Amino acid sequence: MENERLGTETEHTGVRIAHEEASPVRQVLRRVLIAAIVLVVVVLVVYIDRDGYEDSKGGEISCSTPPTTPRSPSRRPATATSPRSPPRPGSSTSC
Repeated sequence: MENERLGTETEHTGVRIAHEEASPVRQVLRRVLIAAIVLVVVVLVVYIDRDGYEDSKGGEISCSTPPTTPRSPSRRPATATSPRSPPRPGSSTSC
């Protein structure tokens, strides 16, 4: 009988489908691209749903309002010789 199979052999034993492996650099670039796409999707979801975020006290989160945490008083006395320097051009703290 021709159709008898021995052990784990099947009619497809020894058949190999043509498959070309991508280079390691190409595999890494593909994974980086997938990670970048996932990151963009997550950022878009957060941006679209940004009105739903609240702080721990139930207030709205905004980049334009300063933090409400109390600051401890400075232990150094204020002096007239150390004025605050103006912000550098291009260093914006707003969103």
